[in-house]
This record gives sequence, structure tokens and C-alpha cells, in this order.
Amino acid sequence: MFLNKHIPELKRKHGKTADARKTEHFIVGGTASHFPLTFNPKVNPKRLERLAALDKLSDKLGKELNEEGRRLLSAMPKLEGMRSLRKEYQKLADGSLTINQLKDQRETLLASMRLPDREARLFATKVLEGLQIVDDEYVKEVNKGELVGNAIRGLYRRIDEKVPEDINDKLFNVKKMQQGELGLLLQDARGRLGKREDLDNHKDIDVALQRALIKLDPYTTYIDPETVKRFEVEYKGEFDGIGVQIRKDSATDMLQVVTPIKGSPSYRMGLKAGDLITTVTREGSIAWAMRSTSPKCS
Repeated sequence: MFLNKHIPELKRKHGKTADARKTEHFIVGGTASHFPLTFNPKVNPKRLERLAALDKLSDKLGKELNEEGRRLLSAMPKLEGMRSLRKEYQKLADGSLTINQLKDQRETLLASMRLPDREARLFATKVLEGLQIVDDEYVKEVNKGELVGNAIRGLYRRIDEKVPEDINDKLFNVKKMQQGELGLLLQDARGRLGKREDLDNHKDIDVALQRALIKLDPYTTYIDPETVKRFEVEYKGEFDGIGVQIRKDSATDMLQVVTPIKGSPSYRMGLKAGDLITTVTREGSIAWAMRSTSPKCS
């Protein structure tokens, strides 16, 4: 985001020719592209010293704790709970904490980050409720298991976490799973991630639903409540389009109005739920048939 914002400004400022100032740029990277650009010269020597001290304790720590410690000491973690655990590893490397004390502190911190089962169940329930609406209303037949698989993979990818191997194995057969199995899979997948500030305030549900629908078509998505509220405040009923929710009518194979959005052009023109859109002209005008009285309007 930073590069896309500033590179065009820098090209206009420093480009010596018109072509140079208009040259397109391409960002090579993403959430899977992790490498250090530089290290803070003031703290890097201490970082290296602590990593070396941790290596000397590797036999006593064991593989799991040693790898965890190296990861936490190498770079600042995103999550507050992991930052607290990082401080404990720093104390261990500095000699002010024993291995047994580290293990006790670690267990306490990890316990505080575990997600209660009821919250994991609520996540699974809400996601399945959303996907059921898609299953009922989408213009094409969908496989709910496939949507759940997209949701789980997308959720883990969004927060840059690796999907656990056992969950990943289950995702290979997710298309054949029944509703109950899908709920348990969602619950387990969410529970493994624990309490995280980047998934607080129903962000986990929002991300899962958005990622679940990402492969349906370019225009179908889930809009989270905050975006809806912001839209209502910022646009105040002004629309680029007719402002109507539609779906395919199974009986006529036409577009059926689910509901016009209040204050939109379609609302002011009198479109109602159940009306059928019969024609869309090249100029953007529409004609529709009112099911209640059947006259054609345009």
C-alpha cells in the first residue's frame, strides 16, 4: 500500500522524460513474501547475542521451544500475547529466568490466549448461517463444503498462519462433508488460532465469509457491518447504479428483485420485492414486470 501510494509521486518528481514519469510499476510480494529489509542497528547486536545464548540452551529446551524462541527473538511478533512470551524468552537468554520458570510462564500465557469452546462454536454457527443464505439464494448451485474449505484456507492465509496438517488433510474431503461435520471443522480450525486481536470484534467471521465467496464470481462478496454503516454515512443514499439486490428467478430464468435499497433510484422508481427485470438496455435503462399486477414498466 505504501509503495503503490508513493511510487507514482516519485516517478512524477524524478522522471526525466514523459515516458519515465508514466512508466507502470509492479510490486512483487504478498503475505507469503517475508524477508528482512534491514535491522535496527541499535538493537541488532543484542538480538544476535540472545539468539546465540538460546542456541546454547537448545538441548535442554527441546526442539519445539527452541524453534519458538528463535522465531520470537528474531522479529517482533504481531500479537500482544506473543510479544509477552517474547519477553520471557529474552529473560531466559539474559540469564534472569530459568527454563522451568519459562515453561511455567509460557503455559500461563498460552492458556490466556486459548479461545473458549463457546466462541469457536459461535464462529462456526455464524459462518454456516451465512453460507446457508448463499446456498439458498445464489444463482448457481454451490457446494457448501467447498465454501467452508475456502473460508478456512482464506482465514489462515489472511492472518499469515499455516493451516495445521490434520485440518489440511480434512480439507481434501470437505466437499463430501455433511452440515455437522462442517460445523465441527470450522470450530476446530477457529479454536486452533486462539484469542487474537486481529480477529476480535467478529473479524474472524467477516474474513471467513469474504474468503468463502471469493471464487464464486467477481461481484459476489460479504460486506461486514462496519462497511455497511460507513457506506450509509458517507454516501447517504447516493448510488452509482439502480441500488437493488437481485437473484435469479427459477421459474422464469430472469432477474428477480430481492429488495430495492431504500433511497436508491430503484426505490424511487417503485421497484418492489418479487418484480422481474425483463430488459436492460445498452443505455442502462431497465424494464420490469410487476408480479402483483403484471403491467410492464420502464
